[in-house]
Amino acid sequence: FVWQDLSLRKAPSPQEHSLRISSAADSVIRFLEHERLREPARIQERVVALNNAGVWLGEVASESKMPSQFESADRYFREALELDQGQYTILRNMAILQKRREEAEAVPETKKGFSEAAVQYLDLARRMAGSNAAQVKDLGRIEAWKP
Repeated sequence: FVWQDLSLRKAPSPQEHSLRISSAADSVIRFLEHERLREPARIQERVVALNNAGVWLGEVASESKMPSQFESADRYFREALELDQGQYTILRNMAILQKRREEAEAVPETKKGFSEAAVQYLDLARRMAGSNAAQVKDLGRIEAWKP
């Protein structure tokens, strides 16, 4: 996929990096417009694309500090969760989005250093991770992360 290719290349400048992130977000959003992704047999493919759209728009929002991009990313993650509620990756990515949003918008933090919205998604991701050591370690890094 184009957005994956864009993410793997080293950007020569911050401006080029921002352009690549925006291009990747646009590419995955255009991909989501294909009718075949609405077919029942392609639900998992749609879930992955929705998650990727949320990730890329979250990147755009973090770099540009544009609240409307946070809202768009949030919508894509929520749609993905409607299709697959138990998806660890989407829950963790939604927690990261909420953490980035709180940094950009100065949202009050809880005692854990995260907003209530971020804590909600971290807790859900933790339940989905169960005893998966890699996912538990991943969540620990997210909790320790200071944007």
